[in-house]
Amino acid sequence: RGDADEYYERARRARAALTDAILDLFDSVDVLLLPTTPGAAFRFGERDDPLVMYASDLFTVLANLTGAPAVSVPICRSRTSTSGASLGLPLAVQLMGRPYGERDLLSIASRIEAIGDGTGSVERDPESPAFGEWHVRRCDDEGAELGVRDRALRVRASTSVPPSSDGNGRLDKEAHLQASAEVSANADAQSHRKPNAVSDAGEGESTPVFSSTAPTADAFEVVIGLEVHAQLLTASKLFCACSVVTPDEPNSATCPVCLGHPGAMPYLNTTAVDLAVRLGLALGCEVHQRTEWARKNYFYPDLPKGYQITQYAHPLCTGGAVPLDPPVSLVRIHLEEDAGKSKHTVDDLELETRRGVTSLGATLRGATLRGATLLDFNRAGVPLVEIVSAPVLRSPEEAGAYLSELRRIVRYLQVSDGNMEDGSLRCDANLSLRPRGSSELGTRTEIKNLNSIRNVVRALRHEAERQRALLERGVPVTQETRLYDETTGRTRVMRAKEESSDYRYFPEPDLPPLELSEARLDEISVAIPELPHRRRARFADAYGLADEEIAVLTETPELGQYFESVVELLRARVLEDDSSRASTSEAASDAPKLAAKWIRGDVLGRLASLPPADELAELLDRVLKGSLTGPMAKQALAELAATGETVEAIVARHGWVVVADDAQLRAWVREAMANHPGEVDSYRAGRTGLLRFFVGQVMKLSRGQADPVALGSVLDEELGRG
Repeated sequence: RGDADEYYERARRARAALTDAILDLFDSVDVLLLPTTPGAAFRFGERDDPLVMYASDLFTVLANLTGAPAVSVPICRSRTSTSGASLGLPLAVQLMGRPYGERDLLSIASRIEAIGDGTGSVERDPESPAFGEWHVRRCDDEGAELGVRDRALRVRASTSVPPSSDGNGRLDKEAHLQASAEVSANADAQSHRKPNAVSDAGEGESTPVFSSTAPTADAFEVVIGLEVHAQLLTASKLFCACSVVTPDEPNSATCPVCLGHPGAMPYLNTTAVDLAVRLGLALGCEVHQRTEWARKNYFYPDLPKGYQITQYAHPLCTGGAVPLDPPVSLVRIHLEEDAGKSKHTVDDLELETRRGVTSLGATLRGATLRGATLLDFNRAGVPLVEIVSAPVLRSPEEAGAYLSELRRIVRYLQVSDGNMEDGSLRCDANLSLRPRGSSELGTRTEIKNLNSIRNVVRALRHEAERQRALLERGVPVTQETRLYDETTGRTRVMRAKEESSDYRYFPEPDLPPLELSEARLDEISVAIPELPHRRRARFADAYGLADEEIAVLTETPELGQYFESVVELLRARVLEDDSSRASTSEAASDAPKLAAKWIRGDVLGRLASLPPADELAELLDRVLKGSLTGPMAKQALAELAATGETVEAIVARHGWVVVADDAQLRAWVREAMANHPGEVDSYRAGRTGLLRFFVGQVMKLSRGQADPVALGSVLDEELGRG
């Protein structure tokens, strides 16, 4: 039995890999043209044995294994004599189509069959609308890597006989090989592109199949809507007391409630409700004071109850918008519980054994699973909010900007940590194309579980091009759910898209309606912190910072608060001692820009964590006063982060002083000039950019103690002589 299980598991995996490879090809072509074996029809029941049936035409094995629809189409007959007196077997091609694409497949097959007249010649009726132009696309490994659509080759179908025929319908081997070589050469000439290139549909490179004129890329408008799931920052799950902190041990943070045991009753985590209300109020939603729970019924291995408790007809929040320019309207925000995790193993997996029991609860010691799917229910029942945008986004880049701002908002509100790499923020993207100017939405596809903003943008770009290529060829888009493969940069079919009726929603019988008082809403509202867009506007007005600086400093609420703390402390130090500057107000106004420069550059660029705000303020105060040079301050910052010493202690330990004495500075400058006479001549010949070189040489000689301001004047004088 063990050998049989291993054999069938290997067969299953091979079939799955083969199916994925075939389905990927249909992203760029309508049908696959394959050879087929001529043969006479056999009697009913004569070949019931599948092996006997397959052996009669091995070319059908691919269609049978992958489950893709296929049909063999006769195009002419072989001749048994040069005179053509007797007709032999029909010569045919096999056409394989995309899943659920039987209608398109049969339409294409009928047009191909219409080209041949069944008597051996392959003539085309000039009045027949069968084809405008054919397109041959190579689908080998190289073509797949370079983007099959980019290897398009136009082949006219108006000739009376194929180029590989001798005029009597027989196959001319030499002509066939020559034609094949021409196809390969022409395709290769068009293939000099980067790997995984997105198809350039609509850019005039190829005319769509069955159409003499193709719509341009501008003929279609992209319509995108996002469904974002954010894991809430609660200590326990939505309907039980299990911890949301993921332990190392699989299936250890579970209980009868989140595992769906009979008789286990859910009870609501009110903190999750408060967080969802906070998000809704911050985004300007209408928060409903009475909402209801619903069961969303579907079967999946990582959903232990067989249903998900969510909100359907009566969501917690409706309306609202994410504040961008222009604002992105929201449809709804609702609460729901998360599912578990499935781990799909590729290689052999040795189960971890603890006290003789595996992490899956099995009693097998050292068991090995091949190609298995493991289930971990620690995440099942974790509270989520689902934020559904209206279909108002018009490009993948807009979708990326929307998702970035939404992640920023949930972090500011402390509703979710927003870590997409950990699965705390997940995105499902819906995309369709419609004729530009139309108000009706096209057929949409959904791309599931995108785990980074970059992947969201890339997946949407590919899906938009895929749908555009289909529509340009006159092929309707199929409503389906797809997955994005970041290694190939392409989407692939996951399943047919479900409708809401497929989930059989009905009211949750174990939970009463959720009712919120006006006082509770007011209490949550007054505690809402400043949102990112308001902080950006305030930083621009109050500190006069550039947009790039503001974008960095407001990325997280903690960084913005840190910046303001440093500025406040630095200004206080400047105002305490005005002896170092003629104008304390000028120094105070310099504080925000100096703090922004150092935080954005040296602090974030070189340090793993933020140094204490008061120590950074002390360091920058010394820079403003001129008691520390830039190189000294950079070294002090590094030692501050590494040792935890104070800035004062670091400066005292090194004995740093800034030398502004004119005689000493001139001595260092003259030494540097003597060491580099060639550079001096070049500077005096017009290469004034060498001034920075001499600044560096003097700083090296002075061990960073030369006053940069005074040094500049001395260098100008000394280098200008002669």
